[in-house]
Amino acid sequence: MLTLERRAHPRYPFLSKARMICPEITYPGTLIDISIYGALFYASFIDNAVPGTRCVLQVLNLKEDMLFQVNGAIAHTGQSLVGIEFAPLDHALQSRIRQITLFNLAPPGHAERELAALLKPKPTTPPDSERINRFQ
Repeated sequence: MLTLERRAHPRYPFLSKARMICPEITYPGTLIDISIYGALFYASFIDNAVPGTRCVLQVLNLKEDMLFQVNGAIAHTGQSLVGIEFAPLDHALQSRIRQITLFNLAPPGHAERELAALLKPKPTTPPDSERINRFQ
């Protein structure tokens, strides 16, 4: 069952490597979702992540090169998840975030597919030479 998105600016699923940098500590982890106003960040170890603490979220590609970074503050924490509220973004960064969310949207239902179905090999058609030999 789908839940209704109640945010004025909905967050979009965006799985990516990320780092949350707070005073004196850096948390490597995963970006779960993002909007132009905030993001949900996962790290296996979150220590001293207190709501209101200022932080920087760095969004990384697979090679761990930085795509962009955003200043913000911790809005809430729980079970290795941190909600980050962004400081006001300039127009260029808002456009960048909107652009990457558009390119990252998967068709509905992809998230609900079983891993085995995703890994199942596609049926292949035999080469023309094999098909011709079968019918001769």
